[in-house]
Amino acid sequence: MNNIPASKYEGYIWMSDATAPEVLHEPKDFLGKEYGPLPSTTENPFVIEAQLYDPASHMSYGVKHVDGEYIVTEVDLSKEALKGCVYEEKTFLPHRMESISALRFYQFWREEDDEFCDNMKVLQPKELAFAGFITKEEKV
Repeated sequence: MNNIPASKYEGYIWMSDATAPEVLHEPKDFLGKEYGPLPSTTENPFVIEAQLYDPASHMSYGVKHVDGEYIVTEVDLSKEALKGCVYEEKTFLPHRMESISALRFYQFWREEDDEFCDNMKVLQPKELAFAGFITKEEKV
């Protein structure tokens, strides 16, 4: 997937020619600006990293630029999609985002056979999906 659907996102985009990420956040309505297709990986500037959350559709997109290509992850964080999933909310301190207290993520866990536990099923960490910001007005 090399395309992010055009929508209004909360999150950040860190471009290759920037010293800080562009924060997509309006504290009053929790909607960022509309964002669509990713820029080319062969031209400057390109996206180094992005974490985007669409509050309307509850979709989370993560973008990383690795070896000249984008790695894009897409995770549905709607209540229906989360039913039956094992996950926990995690918060992380932001880097170079003055108006943000923390970044909210969901860490998902999946059962897998573990050869070191007599091949019993154990939970292993899997997706880490961005779920929006915690602002200075909210408690962490």
